[in-house]
Amino acid sequence: MLGLDYWQAQRFLTERNVSLNYSLSDLQADRATLNEILPR
Repeated sequence: MLGLDYWQAQRFLTERNVSLNYSLSDLQADRATLNEILPR
């Protein structure tokens, strides 16, 4: 969605002090939310 590769995204998030502690349950919750708000 950002149009960045993996390493660019990591740098982007790190520069903005975004926590990279992301669990499997976080991923599942985010996927459920995206499935509700994005058209298929």
